[in-house]
Amino acid sequence: MKGNIRRILSLIFAITLFSSMFISNSVFTAAAVDPTIDITPGNKIGLEKEGNTWVYYGSDKKINTKYVGMAKNQYGWWYVTGGKLNTTYVGLAKNQYGWWYLVNGKINKSYNSLARNDYGWWYIKNGTIDFKFSGTFKNNMGTWNVKSGKATLTSKVFPSITNYEVDAKSVTTKTGAVVRAWRIQQNGLYIEIHRVKYGDKITQRFIHSQDSQVKIEKTLTYQPYATLAITTVDNPTRLGVVSSKSLMGTNSSYVEDMAKKNGAVIAINGEAQVYKTDHSTVRNGKVEVSSTASTKVKYLHIYRDGSWQFKAMDNANINKEVKNGLYNTLVTMQNLAVNNGKEYASDRDTLANGQHYYSNRTMLGRISNNKTVFAIGEFMPIINLERVLIAYGVSNAIILNGGNCSSMYVKGVGNTTGAIGKSLKNLNKVTVLETEYFGNNHMIGNNSQGYEMLGGPCKEPDMIYIK
Repeated sequence: MKGNIRRILSLIFAITLFSSMFISNSVFTAAAVDPTIDITPGNKIGLEKEGNTWVYYGSDKKINTKYVGMAKNQYGWWYVTGGKLNTTYVGLAKNQYGWWYLVNGKINKSYNSLARNDYGWWYIKNGTIDFKFSGTFKNNMGTWNVKSGKATLTSKVFPSITNYEVDAKSVTTKTGAVVRAWRIQQNGLYIEIHRVKYGDKITQRFIHSQDSQVKIEKTLTYQPYATLAITTVDNPTRLGVVSSKSLMGTNSSYVEDMAKKNGAVIAINGEAQVYKTDHSTVRNGKVEVSSTASTKVKYLHIYRDGSWQFKAMDNANINKEVKNGLYNTLVTMQNLAVNNGKEYASDRDTLANGQHYYSNRTMLGRISNNKTVFAIGEFMPIINLERVLIAYGVSNAIILNGGNCSSMYVKGVGNTTGAIGKSLKNLNKVTVLETEYFGNNHMIGNNSQGYEMLGGPCKEPDMIYIK
């Protein structure tokens, strides 16, 4: 009897021990999902909903408006910018469990492809970097060699222009009429380019005193166009700015040459005034030029998360700003074009004598953190180009440079900046340069050998690109 009791007690002890081990393991497994954050609503740690906004509370149970990164609530992991949930973020982000691919600010566990962060390209399996994978991966960019999750492009494949260009009727215009269109989709990058006919025809007299490129005075009637490249990227830092000096070793170069060397998919000419003695310059997360001068002039600040601020340069704290996410700064010749979704300048085409003079203009616009518009207006009044951008959803835009310096490079589309003279004609390119237009209308004349002289496109000190 006593033996039976001992056996029963031993059995009960064994069952109890096994159960406690099972329960302990279950608790450990559940806690391993997030052992550091108690996400109970109202606990004021992690993401909490305040009104209609999810905000981030740090370990001190206070709202941290400077926090950028991943955070959790009862619905999962999310991306946070400036202490608020960012539902537009697309790309890689890191928490204590690794690197994750997020779409609309939330982990996408169904994503199986490549994605990019500041450290390069990576192989993603079930929404996270697979550091165990080594092998070959192919996509529409080419063939990749993957080693421990890190992907290196070994052979490139870029579609020809015939694969890029699509029926203009297949895209949705927001205003005007789309006469040509292109679509480019590569890993984590989508570009849709619209050549938009907008506004009435304009008759203008071109004279040398108003444009040094014009050698022969002539009156022309033309149709203004806007070329818009609406770009969506998986990582906002793919929008970069590079100087010719750092890339090419020269003070200025053609956009095309810079783009090719940099591996850019799309690029436009940069600023008219790049380096000034009264401000520091940040390029792709690094201070390229440092200044101690005091300035109240406003410049565009672009941050790692894709957000923009148009404010005075704080030279004294430029390194601190970079640590807080400042990624690029831009100084423009004519400042803002669109401000908070409204036209900012309507009279910039008016000369001192009251006459209007229209030339090409390059602008950079922002729709959201991951969506940017590269724009060129061809002999279009600035106010009209502003209206086109606003119709396409641009909330803020800046004017870069203009005239025959205006250029847009698209890899695989053709030469838009490097050719001169007759070689400019009949090229299958996205944008038609001002110099080509002048040349076609015999407005510039011939050189000493009797060949048509177009003057050539500008060399630029820098360019804005996505790669």
